Amino acid sequence: MKRLFSVHDIFRFSIDDEHWPAPVEKNIIAFWKAYEISANDIPLRPDAIDIELIPSKRISIPDEAINIDNQLYVTHDAIVQKCRYKFARFQIRISGLQELKKIRLTIAGNYASHWVWPFHIFSGLLRWLSILKETILLHGLGLSLNNGAVLLTGSSGTGKTLSALAWLNAGGKYFGDDKVFVRKGELLGHWNPINLWYHRYQDNPDLAKFLPKPNPQETKDAKFSKLISTLTLGKINLSTNVHPADHYPEAFASPAPLKKIIVMRRGEKLGLTDNPHPEQIARQIKADLLLEAVNVMRWQESLAHLGTSNPLANWYDASCAIIDQLVSQVDLQLATVPEKYSPKILDMIQGSME
Repeated sequence: MKRLFSVHDIFRFSIDDEHWPAPVEKNIIAFWKAYEISANDIPLRPDAIDIELIPSKRISIPDEAINIDNQLYVTHDAIVQKCRYKFARFQIRISGLQELKKIRLTIAGNYASHWVWPFHIFSGLLRWLSILKETILLHGLGLSLNNGAVLLTGSSGTGKTLSALAWLNAGGKYFGDDKVFVRKGELLGHWNPINLWYHRYQDNPDLAKFLPKPNPQETKDAKFSKLISTLTLGKINLSTNVHPADHYPEAFASPAPLKKIIVMRRGEKLGLTDNPHPEQIARQIKADLLLEAVNVMRWQESLAHLGTSNPLANWYDASCAIIDQLVSQVDLQLATVPEKYSPKILDMIQGSME
């Protein structure tokens, strides 16, 4: 049986969910769970891109393939990406990029593939394609409040995911805990699995109360994560993928106008600064975007080898233009958060939104 669903009106995915190899199946299930909830009654744009996901046991790389950087290889009609992340191994063959109308992703993986969520593997490609549709994918937590949206952005480890869990446990709706789409001033949902370190949080009463009760598979993954962390003396930590659709089925927010951006940064004391200079906020967001720029530019180089016409030669400049316009249109705040997470962070943010 094929599942058809759209990522808003930008992409339309087709997934055959009956014939996936066991190592990859969990990842594919996570993928359609993340996006099928955004597919209901959404008319597709005439220029929407069709993306088909196809299972495979192994993907071979021809000898004549051009090696971009030991991860990306370009053949005469496709790009092959090899992904290595801790124990996980993935291979993806991407064809149909020449005309950017119908793209086919052939996916193979090993026994640990489900530890790597699918969007992570080709996020650079989707970021590039999104900009072509005047849509940007930003690193941040999106919360729904009073018929509007608030974006909390900042580097990893500033408390976005834990704040999202606290918000969801209080009955709030959200657009995603790690990445969200923004188009023409409107926040669009991006509900990939929430990456949790159960073995880190469960022993902390202040944090454990926010954790959703794990299902059998999540319990199994959490136990394995704890075992690996113990055996490696904490050098290797694997997160557990928690699917929001399983725990918070009513938490998915409809597209809403973005009203406020709060940039979270580390500091000694918890605090909130009103009306920071827009350029300061824009620099923070652009700096975060630079972490993805290399990945996206790799795709652009690969597409050039394929002979694909590039209607958007400079992804980063186009993204920065959207960010500059965004920060000039919404309220801005700068939040300072201590290294140790405190539930007061959400109280402070919630108070600033009321």
